[in-house]
Amino acid sequence: MTEKFYEHALIALDDLIPYAMNSRTHSEEQVAQIAASIREFGFTNPVLIDEANNLIAGHGRVLAARKLKMELVPAIVVTGLDENRRRALVIADNQLALNAEWDEEKLIAELQSMSVDMQKLTGISDEDLLTMLKPAQIEGLTDEDAVPEAPADPVSRLGDVWLLGRHRLVCGDCTDADAVELALQGRTADICLTDPPYGLDEKKKSGKNDYGVYKDTLENLISLASGWLPIAREKSAAVVFSPGVTRQWIYPEPNWVICWFYGGGQLRSPWGFNCWQPFLCYGKDPSLKLGKGARPDAVNLNVPANVDIDHPCPKPVKLWQWFLERLTFSPDAVIYEPFSGSGTTIIAAEQNGLAVAAIELDPAYVDVAVKRWQDFTGETAILEGDGRIYDQLKQEREAA
Repeated sequence: MTEKFYEHALIALDDLIPYAMNSRTHSEEQVAQIAASIREFGFTNPVLIDEANNLIAGHGRVLAARKLKMELVPAIVVTGLDENRRRALVIADNQLALNAEWDEEKLIAELQSMSVDMQKLTGISDEDLLTMLKPAQIEGLTDEDAVPEAPADPVSRLGDVWLLGRHRLVCGDCTDADAVELALQGRTADICLTDPPYGLDEKKKSGKNDYGVYKDTLENLISLASGWLPIAREKSAAVVFSPGVTRQWIYPEPNWVICWFYGGGQLRSPWGFNCWQPFLCYGKDPSLKLGKGARPDAVNLNVPANVDIDHPCPKPVKLWQWFLERLTFSPDAVIYEPFSGSGTTIIAAEQNGLAVAAIELDPAYVDVAVKRWQDFTGETAILEGDGRIYDQLKQEREAA
């Protein structure tokens, strides 16, 4: 075996000679990840070169250094390599690391102990982080689709902000930019996922339009649509919602559509039995935007028929979970919900480990969502500002 010598040096980037036959490729995304690591931790892993400054290992690090406009990089000089051994080392340096495996339990424990910013510097993709760090599906203390009755005398008041674990629920108007800001706290939502009113009119009595503070007429819906959607599009990277099968024309032409299919007889529409619902989508598809490829734009999932549920088109939690998995790719994704209603989006996000910034105009339905979340998780909702818990405030306001 030829004797080899190693020495450390600082080498000018312009003096390095990349290996023309290097078979290891580096995407722009990976180079950006390496650059972010160097920026945060420094150049902790020197490149490997021979006596003539031929690059043996570290082509990706060199690309990242150029991206950071560095002039010098640390290097280890290996001497005594013949041509065959140098070529073998170029491949071995990459392949031997790939032959290792992760102890997933320890890896996940390490990732969980880090801040989100540090997790992103590990080089693990957002999608893989979401998969690894996603909590086990929460069974809950109640059925995920169980909804408490709306109280005649609600505890919540306009302006209240309830903290439900990682979620925020504002009692306010989603056409009011200040209320939206109160919910999102300056953040941009990854996705707005919601189910706004359908303009059913008072003649079609339904749990969907059972609101004391809003008359669900077609005229009011047209005005509402012109108010909430522009704000949602401004505050969210993408907006996805169900307009109702007869109200699509109220909204601007969407960028794309997702279809929800279910068994016939779910909804009687003017042209017969409807068995699919459109979801209008605005903004770029998050999967395509992140370069993750095309994903299904249709889902087949049945729910109980109208005879059992006082709602023209009930959305089960499992459907909302499908949408969240289809539309979110970051473990710290924020979901904006301008029409919280009974809190289905909050329950679905709770199970997926995601955070919701929600708004609901009707104090009675704010109470419903708070009670539903408390029953499901066994945790306590806290009123932002004074720290009082929901049950305490309920007692105080009932006694007042």
